[in-house]
Amino acid sequence: MWEPMGSDKSIAVSVDEHVLRKWKFDTASANEVSSIDVGENILLTAACWNPHFLNEVATTSECSVRGWDFRSGKQSFIIDSAHRAAVRDLDFNRNKPYYLVTGGDDSKVRFWDYRKPSSPVREFAQHSHWVWSVKYSPFYDQLVVSGSTDHTVNLYNVASTTLTSMDFNSSADSLGAGLAKKEDHVIKSFEEHDESVYSIAWGGVVRGSWVFASLSYDGRLVINHVPEEDKFRILMA
Repeated sequence: MWEPMGSDKSIAVSVDEHVLRKWKFDTASANEVSSIDVGENILLTAACWNPHFLNEVATTSECSVRGWDFRSGKQSFIIDSAHRAAVRDLDFNRNKPYYLVTGGDDSKVRFWDYRKPSSPVREFAQHSHWVWSVKYSPFYDQLVVSGSTDHTVNLYNVASTTLTSMDFNSSADSLGAGLAKKEDHVIKSFEEHDESVYSIAWGGVVRGSWVFASLSYDGRLVINHVPEEDKFRILMA
């Protein structure tokens, strides 16, 4: 994984089964800067670099999500039993610190504030099989896509978890919170794939900010876009 904010394009993190390594690249070599050995009892299966705290990387292992701090070399947070079955993927919200999304073998897509790991702040259960990929839009954080072995790609509007949404804490009035939560919904389920969908990516430039791609087991790559009606609704909000 390359440094997520692009401020230092010579820094990357690699993920082994039990070890995280940070690397510094130059034109002639790659040098290991630091590493974290998570222990033989933890098998790392997916990872995501925290764009808000660049010394922190989050990983999945079985049903749990853990954060690791390269400064201390220790675990920084844990969401134990994030899913009832294996967690397959995770992604950080680039606009709102502490928020991330996970997908798991329980067919769920869950949104978390990892400071409050006891329960997700939002959950969707529209998939009928394992969720292998979840990705926040890097430009509009209310937009999230997920890919599943049920052959579908789901596009969500999760406005209640964005930086500009209401803060649903004890001071928020119940009426306002209820109105905002109603905005969360599945925009569309895309069914162009005939095989399991294993990878998803958003467009990487501003012109492609409404476009995302999905890749399935049979090698089929499908390009989709956010529906025009939802695009304009977001821009006018």
